[in-house]
Amino acid sequence: MATRSPRRARQPLREYLIDTGDLPNQWRPITPTVTPDESIIRQRGRKSKSTTATRTSPRKSPRKSVTTDLTQLDDSISSPVVEKDTDTPGRTNSALRGVRKRLVLYQEDTPEDTDFLKSYGSPAKKKKELKKTQVCELTDKLKALSQQQIIDVVLKVVGGDTQRKQEVLNSLPRPDVTPLIKNLEYLQRNIYKSLPNSRFGSGRDAFCYRRVKTHVMSFKTACVGQGKQLADANSWNTALDYIEKAWEEVGNLPDWDDASHCKTKDSCYRSLAALTKQAIKACSLQKQEVEEFKEWLLEVSVERIEMKPCIAMVDKKISSFK
Repeated sequence: MATRSPRRARQPLREYLIDTGDLPNQWRPITPTVTPDESIIRQRGRKSKSTTATRTSPRKSPRKSVTTDLTQLDDSISSPVVEKDTDTPGRTNSALRGVRKRLVLYQEDTPEDTDFLKSYGSPAKKKKELKKTQVCELTDKLKALSQQQIIDVVLKVVGGDTQRKQEVLNSLPRPDVTPLIKNLEYLQRNIYKSLPNSRFGSGRDAFCYRRVKTHVMSFKTACVGQGKQLADANSWNTALDYIEKAWEEVGNLPDWDDASHCKTKDSCYRSLAALTKQAIKACSLQKQEVEEFKEWLLEVSVERIEMKPCIAMVDKKISSFK
């Protein structure tokens, strides 16, 4: 049986360490060098804080009063400023001089200056002027009312006073037919806008009529209704003016291929002819005005036979003048 050799005793670790003093310079570990800037920074950190009172940062110090004593300020200006190791840098002499200059040049406003500023306003900040409430005129009030509301107001003002009622009737102007004719022109444009663009048809067939039938009926209702409105008001002189202008608008309506579709247009002609007969009997036109209306009747009666009976009535009206 083989015998084991005795183990070698472990030697301490320090026997194996290499002495760096025996190594060459290039093999030695690199030691950090301290630059001049780093040495200055280290010296700053080692400074002891002064026991005297120093200024602290505005953020760390509590709020203080803004008022400054000028006597103390003069002393601080005369004495040299010593820079200390504080959180915030101290003010220089030039900065303190600027503060003192601003404090010295400040002057309180006199009562005269206050009145001047109030009258002309502040140039730095413009003051908003309050808008004065404008008094609404009677004309603007009446424009906002509907026709029925205006009628109710006039009747309420007149009341049962016969004399005042007669004054209102005498002051009423002659009705204006311009809005009535503009309404007919608007309805007529709607008819032509609704007509489809047909490449293969005449554009006046049954299909096109069905597309614009609603607008045609609206035109007829307006033409007949406006004439009846003038007749109810006994404005016969104005009715004759309306007949001449409305007749032209009716003539501008499209002529349809189917005769049954033209009944709406014929109905407008007959309504205007009936209104003409009533207006000739009750109108108060002068002889010259009646003669001018007769010339117009002769022109339109060539195309429409509805106006031929009115010519005899106009001749009778002219013969009644002395």
